[in-house]
Amino acid sequence: MKILFDACCPRPLRKFLSPHEVTTAQELGWEGLKNGALLEKAQAQFDAMISTDSNIEYQQQLTNYSIALIVLRSVSGQVDELAELMPDCLRALEVVQPSQCLYLFTDEAWEREQKRGKITQRWQPTS
Repeated sequence: MKILFDACCPRPLRKFLSPHEVTTAQELGWEGLKNGALLEKAQAQFDAMISTDSNIEYQQQLTNYSIALIVLRSVSGQVDELAELMPDCLRALEVVQPSQCLYLFTDEAWEREQKRGKITQRWQPTS
C-alpha cells in the first residue's frame, strides 16, 4: 500500500509500517498545502494518508476523496507515544476503505478525549 504522512506526522514512524511504501508531504514539497489541496493531490498517488490532525475529518468532506485516512492521537504527539499505535495502525491499513477515516488513540489520549466530552469514534482491531 502507498501511504502519505501529512506534514504533522512524525517521519520516524515510517519504520514501523514496513512493508508499506511511506512518503512524507515534506519529501514531495507538499508541507504547505491545506488539507483539501493535500487530499486532492494525495488521492491520485496514495491509498491512505496518516495524520495527527484530529480536525481534518471535520474540515473536509472525505466522501469527496478516494483516499483513506488514519488519524493518530496521543497526549503529547511525540514519536515514542505514537509508536504505541503502530501495531494497530498496521491492522487498520488492512481494513480501512477509501473515503473512510479511522481514529487510533493511545489509552491515555482516549481517556482525556472522553473526559472532554468528545464524540470521536475510536477504532480498535478485533482480536
